[in-house]
Amino acid sequence: MGNGKFGPSTSIEGAIKGVELLSKGIAVDLATEKEVLWSINRIVLVGSSYGGGVAACALGLTELADSAVLFCSLLETTKQNEKSTEPESN
Repeated sequence: MGNGKFGPSTSIEGAIKGVELLSKGIAVDLATEKEVLWSINRIVLVGSSYGGGVAACALGLTELADSAVLFCSLLETTKQNEKSTEPESN
């Protein structure tokens, strides 16, 4: 990921790195510096709004995730606002 740059590509890269870590079944607890182990059968990505778009794209780019659950996904960022020069509204 790139030096604090935030956007769709870095978000998807981060999601894929997370899936890669989960699939290994081992990590280090940063607080205790001890290994943490787990076993998994399936990896399901879950996201809503912007995160739903990230989950959908990550699912398409890695074979490590089995499925995704998307809630009100933002899939076309160009259609987020009617007028791109005005701030986003709720």
